[in-house]
Amino acid sequence: MARRPLSFLWLLVLALLISAGCHRPEEQHDARLDAANQAALQAQKQQNQLVAAQSQALAENSRRITAAAEAVLAREHDIRDQPNQQQAQVDNGRKELEKERQVLALQRFRDPLIAAAVQSVGLWFACTTPLLIGVYVLRLMLVQQPEHAALADLLVSELVSDQPKLLPAAAFGPPRLGHRETSPELLPDDAPPDDAPF
Repeated sequence: MARRPLSFLWLLVLALLISAGCHRPEEQHDARLDAANQAALQAQKQQNQLVAAQSQALAENSRRITAAAEAVLAREHDIRDQPNQQQAQVDNGRKELEKERQVLALQRFRDPLIAAAVQSVGLWFACTTPLLIGVYVLRLMLVQQPEHAALADLLVSELVSDQPKLLPAAAFGPPRLGHRETSPELLPDDAPPDDAPF
């Protein structure tokens, strides 16, 4: 039994110690609670500040990444558009060359026609001017004096004859080619006839 009171005693001491340790004055309890609350609030404040700083850094990095991505996309767009712009310039150059080619082709077609027309008109004037002058002179001669009528008849006969007697033939036209006959004795014997194939 001696063991029983001893264990009872130990239990009683233990209960007194526990109750003495758990029971504190309220001021001490409130001060510790306030200190713990202040520490928790300070930790929460630091954590909030850290989260805010991280959020700002994340937002700034996001803005930088977005700006860099936009710059890369713009550069890529410029690089893609550069061949298109060059192709457009080449196409414009081709269109201009085609227009110039068409203008030159039209000029090449038109210029000979205009030249032929000018030449024809000039030739017509060159041919008709002497005739008109001759008709004008003849009319004046017939109208003014009858003795000039004989001179006008002589001038007309000289102009229209094949072999004029008073006026040189070279003055009014190209020299006439005469027909020359060749005699058979002048041809070489071994010469092939004109109608024989070569």
